[in-house]
Amino acid sequence: MQVKSLKGTPHRCPWSYKNVSANSRWLAEHFKKELADDPDWKLKGFRKTIKRKFKLRVSRWKVYRAKKHAHSEMFGDHKKHYARLRDYCATIMLKNPGSAAYVMTEVVPASVNPIFQRMFVMFGAQKDGFISGCRPVIGLDACHLKGRLGGHLMHAVGRDENNQMYPIAMACVESECKESWHWFLELLTTHIGSSADMNWVFISDRQKGLVETFDVLFPGVEHRFCVRHMYANFKLRFNDKTLRDIMWAAA
Repeated sequence: MQVKSLKGTPHRCPWSYKNVSANSRWLAEHFKKELADDPDWKLKGFRKTIKRKFKLRVSRWKVYRAKKHAHSEMFGDHKKHYARLRDYCATIMLKNPGSAAYVMTEVVPASVNPIFQRMFVMFGAQKDGFISGCRPVIGLDACHLKGRLGGHLMHAVGRDENNQMYPIAMACVESECKESWHWFLELLTTHIGSSADMNWVFISDRQKGLVETFDVLFPGVEHRFCVRHMYANFKLRFNDKTLRDIMWAAA
């Protein structure tokens, strides 16, 4: 159909102000490359580009729906993916004997679908390789997930005989806190052996909740701190190369 542009000249495109879904899909298809290059493209900039290119005023709502539709086309629908997490875990257990995969959901009324909270994965080869060929030292860390849904990614890593990083296990959690670290470490040691039996030594950068978790879960187990992170705090007060060298030498 024809739509009047800002200058009054007819503009030909499959546009209908009464059909929001069709409009959003058309925008998503037309700007798919731009949205793929910049998934975080701001709505304001998106609207300005539409106005400049097609001489059309588009509401924020239509642009938002267009971005959402484009993201679903490029990366898949999040709801559908989350709904299949239990199937994914079952496939891991079936196809990778000796692996561990857990999904934890929030308690909700019986009439409502469960809400994802945490997921833990450790493949059998990771467990066997770590136990048989790595040092008994486990590094713990977590990072923010930058996607639309947020959360944190926790992981445990070791060092192999070539002094290279060796991934042991990972977990996607709602936040980095005492409860999530407790859950992660309990599952980890359940499958690689307890600290008392295996003499594990842990190293971390004093993540939120970790110190308290070790006091409760692993009393007496050696828990060391990453010197690089300690130095980052140290140099805020003592930014001196001589003191830095002394600190590293002591470590």
